[in-house]
Amino acid sequence: MTGWCVAKFRLHYLFPPYGVSRPVFSLFKLCLSIAAIILTAPLRAASPCNEPARPGPAWELSEQTPLADIYQPVNKTGAPPAALVSIQWDADPGLLYAIIWDYEHFADYIPNVKSSRILAKQADRVWVYQQLHLPGPARDRHYIMVSSNSDSKPAQHQYRVDWSLSTQYPLPDTQHLVKPEHFRGCWNITAGKQQGLVASYWIELDPGGLLPRWMTQAALRHYIADLMNALYQRVQSASDTQH
Repeated sequence: MTGWCVAKFRLHYLFPPYGVSRPVFSLFKLCLSIAAIILTAPLRAASPCNEPARPGPAWELSEQTPLADIYQPVNKTGAPPAALVSIQWDADPGLLYAIIWDYEHFADYIPNVKSSRILAKQADRVWVYQQLHLPGPARDRHYIMVSSNSDSKPAQHQYRVDWSLSTQYPLPDTQHLVKPEHFRGCWNITAGKQQGLVASYWIELDPGGLLPRWMTQAALRHYIADLMNALYQRVQSASDTQH
C-alpha cells in the first residue's frame, strides 16, 4: 500500500499529467497520510520515554544500585551522552511525581542544583531557570528549560514529565557560567502491578565547554546514582509525613 502510494505520488504530483481530476489528488493526499503514519510510528515507539522500565536493545546495563538499574547507549558515537534508569520502589507514584514537578524546591534536595526557580507557567508547561554547581575546575552551568506534564493521567496513576532547553526567556548575563549545548529528558511513572511504582528516567546531556564525551558519560552515571538516592530519601520522608 505504502509503496503504491509513493509511486503514484511521484508520477502524478512531481510530474502531474494534464487533466488529472481533483479526486485523484485527494487519493494521493490520503496515501501520503497513511505512509507518514506508517513511517513515523516506529520512531515514536522507539523513544525511551514511551517504554517505562523496559530498556530496549539500544541500551546496555552499566551499573546496578540497590535503588536503580542504570543503562548507557550501546552506540556512543554521534549523539550526546545519555542514560536510561529503571526503578521499582515501594512508594506512591503520585508522590514521586509531585516531588519531581516541584521545581521551586529542587535546590533543597537535588544534587548539584544551586538554584532553581520558575519563570513562567502556561497550562501544562513551566519555564524554569536552573544553575548547576560542578566541582572545580569546571565552571557552573546554567540554562532555561521548558517542562511539560501534558501526558500525565493521574486518575490512572500514570505520570510523565518531559523537559528540554528553551530560548523563550533570556539567560542572565554572566561570564562565569556556561550554557549546556544539549539537555533534554523525561520521567515516566506508573503504578506497579501489585503495589509501589515502576518508573524510567531518561536524560541526554552535553554540558558544553571542553569536557570530553567519555568524562561526561562517566560523570552522568555517578550523578544519577546520587540523584536516585536523594529522590528516594525525599519520597520516604514525604511518605512518613503523610502517615
